[in-house]
Amino acid sequence: MKRDNISIYKGDWKLLIEGLILKCCEQIKARRTTAAIFHILTGKKSIQTVQDTHLYDLALFYGIDKSLRKNTFHELIRHLEQKALISVDESSCFQLTSQGDRWLLEHESRLALNHFNGLSYHALAPVFSERLLLLVQILTNSSMQNYSFIPIVDKKTVQVWVKSFYKTLKWNETTYLHYLHDELHTLLSMLPDKEASIFVDRLTGYRSYGKSMQQLAYRYQIPSMDIKLVWTCIIHRMLSVIQSKPTDYQLLHAIIQDAEQRSFITESAKHTHHLLQRHYSVETIAAMRKLKRNTIYDHIVEIALVDSTFPVSSFVTDEQYNEIIEAIERTKTYSLKQLKDAVADEISYFQIRLVLATIKTKKVKS
Repeated sequence: MKRDNISIYKGDWKLLIEGLILKCCEQIKARRTTAAIFHILTGKKSIQTVQDTHLYDLALFYGIDKSLRKNTFHELIRHLEQKALISVDESSCFQLTSQGDRWLLEHESRLALNHFNGLSYHALAPVFSERLLLLVQILTNSSMQNYSFIPIVDKKTVQVWVKSFYKTLKWNETTYLHYLHDELHTLLSMLPDKEASIFVDRLTGYRSYGKSMQQLAYRYQIPSMDIKLVWTCIIHRMLSVIQSKPTDYQLLHAIIQDAEQRSFITESAKHTHHLLQRHYSVETIAAMRKLKRNTIYDHIVEIALVDSTFPVSSFVTDEQYNEIIEAIERTKTYSLKQLKDAVADEISYFQIRLVLATIKTKKVKS
């Protein structure tokens, strides 16, 4: 396959995270507070945040910077205000300024933000990268008969999985090491040189330790706040190729086969879904699970966000659905309060949220 020469990071831009924030501002268009962006980037597991990612077409960025601290985020917002790229009103709602629009128009293509795939990979990416890094360390050391080394990944769950997986390869580890090398070589050849080098420098082998994030940032002259995002994007790109061609990357795909991204954000919603499929009512499910009815409603909205076949008509009549859609088009907003004021009194907040879940990334005509 032809190498992709579009790099996620270019030296002429200082902070990738700032570009991400500006892109989020452009998509949301003053309809949410700055907290909404923070929750999307850090992958908050709430119905509102997941719904925002769909409604404002920001699924690519969900959970791509889970370690971002709130005070750091607020500093970034203030910095963007000082540069006159965004404006924030008294209620903390924000929008791009004309200068911010021009900046994004000029720089967005260079940032290649479309290579992220957060909603699909926010949970899978760290599992894949940690398992792979530890597996490479074990295979390269064991092939040299060195069995005494400090694991570079200290998570017990990762160590247990890799140890079990290694046992299935141990009988012919030299051959599997070659397979892994060949698959990684083919995969990395599709990435820009800089990203491929960053990935290789992160690997730990026999008598060779991979570089830390701080060391990578220094070597490649990438701001420390950005290097984690660059790494995340590299892993997302690798996962996309592996999942699209699993037979070409059988060993790499085996690393994620038991951990492929689940459809549901929470196990609790999955449990509710099973009960709904058995035709239990909301009231019965709430009683059985000792949960509030509104919690079950949250689960239903969550299910509708990821299951396009979910029977919304069980909770919203055709007339109510059409009335809510008309209100969205008339008010040009996704605000629950404004939509509730624009529809009949008997239509509940839950029904509005459910309809919003079904339209997902459908844009309101402006």
